[in-house]
Amino acid sequence: MYEHAEKYKTFVLLETFDRSYDKKLLIGPIEEGKKIIEEVRKSHKNIGLLWDLSHAPMLNESPSILLKYGEVVSHIHVGCTKRVSETMKDWHPSFYRGGAINDVNSVIELLEALNKINYRGALSFEVKPEEGQHPQEAINVSKGILVTAFLKYLEKTTLY
Repeated sequence: MYEHAEKYKTFVLLETFDRSYDKKLLIGPIEEGKKIIEEVRKSHKNIGLLWDLSHAPMLNESPSILLKYGEVVSHIHVGCTKRVSETMKDWHPSFYRGGAINDVNSVIELLEALNKINYRGALSFEVKPEEGQHPQEAINVSKGILVTAFLKYLEKTTLY
C-alpha cells in the first residue's frame, strides 16, 4: 500500500479511534498510533497521524497530548463527540448542539497545542448537520467556533 501511495506522491494518514464507545476499531490511543507510524516510517516516509478532536473524549485524551506526539501529527480534524444516554457517539454533531461534548475551550486548547508543536499541516472540520438542522447552520457554527477560539487564543498569548 505504501509503495503504491509513494508512486503517486500520496501521503497515508492513520487515524486513531475509540475502542469502548462507538467505532470500537483497532487503533486506539495516540501512543499506539505513534508506534505504528514509527515502525512504518523505517521503510516508508509517507505516513502520519490524523488526530481528531471529537475522538479525544472517547480516548480519554485532550489536545495537550499532542505536545508529546507532535513529530507524527500530520492532519487535524476538529469536531464533537456526542453524549447519548450513558455512552458517547462519534456522530460529529455541530458544536453546542444537545449532547455535544467539545466546545470552544477544547478548540482553544487545540490551537495552543498546535502552536507549541509548530504544526503547519491541515486543519479541517468534521461536522454534519443533525436531523432538523440546516447544513448552513453547521457550517456557520464551525466557522464561528474557530474564529472565537482563535481570538480567545490570541488574547491569552498576546502581551499588552
